[in-house]
Amino acid sequence: MTRSTPHAATAAMLFAAVSWGSLFFVGKPVLGQLDPIWFTALRYLLAGLGMALLVALFGQRPWSKLRAHWGTLTRFGVLGYGFFGVLVLEGLKLSLPSHGAVLMATLPLTTILLRWLRAGVRADDERRAGPASGAAGMDRRGAGHRSADAEHTDTSADGSRR
Repeated sequence: MTRSTPHAATAAMLFAAVSWGSLFFVGKPVLGQLDPIWFTALRYLLAGLGMALLVALFGQRPWSKLRAHWGTLTRFGVLGYGFFGVLVLEGLKLSLPSHGAVLMATLPLTTILLRWLRAGVRADDERRAGPASGAAGMDRRGAGHRSADAEHTDTSADGSRR
């Protein structure tokens, strides 16, 4: 794959954020029809086909590395994506889309803390400010405020209104 420009990298990250964030609102009604395990399997099957196409068209083909490390890559893939995907959808089935979005908003803070614990790299004040302001917003969500999405998407797993 070629090196990206800062603008292309920013656009890709914004697309990823919008795609990921939309999972909660798109996924909630689907969970009324499809079990989280099957939903996850279908999502990753379709994504895998799309990724294979992209690799065939644009990517280098590191098949020898993939074959050499297939066991480790499979373990990480199943645990990191499959298990995570099922848990996210199980939680969404029992909750509201906004709750999932708030949970995902904690990822920058989680990443900063894990990097500090694992590598001993402590974030400077500027890098801690973003997650801190996000945590302040999560505190407001947790204080009993009901979101607008509850009015439109507050449904149980079978699609009925709660």
